[in-house]
Amino acid sequence: MIRVPLEVLAMKPKYKTVSVTKDYQIRIQRENFTSIDELNDLYCRENIKDFAIIYHNDQSLTLISAYVVCPYCGYLHPIRCIYNPKQPQLNLIYDWSNPELTVIVSNEEEIETTFQSLEIHHFTCPYCYKVSNDMHQSSTTTIKQEKYKLTIKHEINILHVKKHLSYLTSLNCALNIPMYEQVEFNIRNGHSCICYIGKDETPLYILDITNKPTTLSNCFLKEWFTEFDIIKQIIKECMQNITKTTLPVDLSNSLENYVFFSRFVGFDASFYMAMPYHKTTYMFHEHFTNLKRLHNQKTALEYLMSLPFSKNKSIRKLIFRNQGLLFYLPECLSLYNVINDVNVFCNILASKYIFDILMLFHLHPNTHIFFRDCCKVKGTSVLSHKFSSTNFNWCDFQNYVINYCSLNHIEQMSEQKKWKKGFCFFNDMISTPYSLPLIHRLSSNVNATIRGYQFIALNNTAECYYAGEALHNCLQSWGDCDSGVVVVKQNSKFIASIEVFNHVIVQARLIGNHRINKHDGLREIIIEWSKSNNIKCPFDKDEYE
Repeated sequence: MIRVPLEVLAMKPKYKTVSVTKDYQIRIQRENFTSIDELNDLYCRENIKDFAIIYHNDQSLTLISAYVVCPYCGYLHPIRCIYNPKQPQLNLIYDWSNPELTVIVSNEEEIETTFQSLEIHHFTCPYCYKVSNDMHQSSTTTIKQEKYKLTIKHEINILHVKKHLSYLTSLNCALNIPMYEQVEFNIRNGHSCICYIGKDETPLYILDITNKPTTLSNCFLKEWFTEFDIIKQIIKECMQNITKTTLPVDLSNSLENYVFFSRFVGFDASFYMAMPYHKTTYMFHEHFTNLKRLHNQKTALEYLMSLPFSKNKSIRKLIFRNQGLLFYLPECLSLYNVINDVNVFCNILASKYIFDILMLFHLHPNTHIFFRDCCKVKGTSVLSHKFSSTNFNWCDFQNYVINYCSLNHIEQMSEQKKWKKGFCFFNDMISTPYSLPLIHRLSSNVNATIRGYQFIALNNTAECYYAGEALHNCLQSWGDCDSGVVVVKQNSKFIASIEVFNHVIVQARLIGNHRINKHDGLREIIIEWSKSNNIKCPFDKDEYE
């Protein structure tokens, strides 16, 4: 007899099937009333004019109503009714409910009414502001949860093909309708892929997207994931069950981030926000050679403990608190070796400029020369004091360091003589092509949806670049030391950006840096958003007129 391990029995694949549609539904609802109190409750809850057909006798009153049901949020929107003017509905209800009347008009009476026409192709929900239709377009998504893999599969019909024909053509994939799109997230090897399958389960096209997460922005699943919270919630729950961790709330709303959740398993939000991928492609440069050692918390801890400074509890605590530092452990080691002081090293690790410092070490390996010489001439504490100074300018400092390290030995000695008299910098500007977390980023608490407009705080320079590209403004060159930014979206499209510094709106602009005038409805919504977050909004100034 062969015994099957309990672990194997416990990890049988779990399937969840979700059927969603973008069609609104019509719901007919009947309510019976036998007392005046019940009717009074109805008056408190609903508008009596929403009820379309009325039956009554001396014992009961029956109201029949019709609603449009939003497929996204389930909101019930009443359909107004058209009454026969010869039979006033409100008078009939009053007569029935009046205890002083002793005469009943008839044993049973029906008020003839009809519903308003529903000959509409699009219905905009007044609650979630999403648009539904009567095109009879539906989709069935199967979500498969295994021990180490999450698989999402759904059918592609002719309507999907017509809508996304250019995308399918770009894949050079044979169109065999019906076909299936399958997205896999594998946490064992950290790989993610998209697979297109024929009706006979024959693979038509397979693409590894581990290093190309932006590919998901064009796939069919992305559309349903964005539109339907139920699909988003089930995928999130399944991924949490597989990884046995809690996904960061704000980051789990993006399908592309699930590629990173599979590649780097079990970290907190600070880790994912600090990922140093290229801000235009979301790809990691080959110079970041330690990525495989960060696959999960266990491998990351082993990697950290292999470094000499990890023996210090204070250093480990700082790294665990800001897990994005794990991407820069080789640079941390270089910095530690030139500082050679645990307290000063901890102060620098806790600095808001730490990612700028480590990226400087990464891009310019000779940076250690400046730090070494500076500590020798000015003392180890001078740098930590400099980084905490209120008048410190990172751009000036960065470019001074680069220039210093490029000087010959004689010129470096000349600069060191100046250090003894004071600290000076060059003014050349330089920027990094890699994503860095925004120093002045706003808390996710400011994220909100107001009357269909989404307010989203940007986290890093990659998000700024992407927003700037869509809005055609200077966000494409936004640095991590610049002000915090909130973008405004409508129907998943960028429409405006808001620069915020010290809880004050510095500027708010539409696409192409066009001003928001006082007649624009968005202006009032921004004012409402700013008040709810205690952010000063200077829209009353002339420059915004």
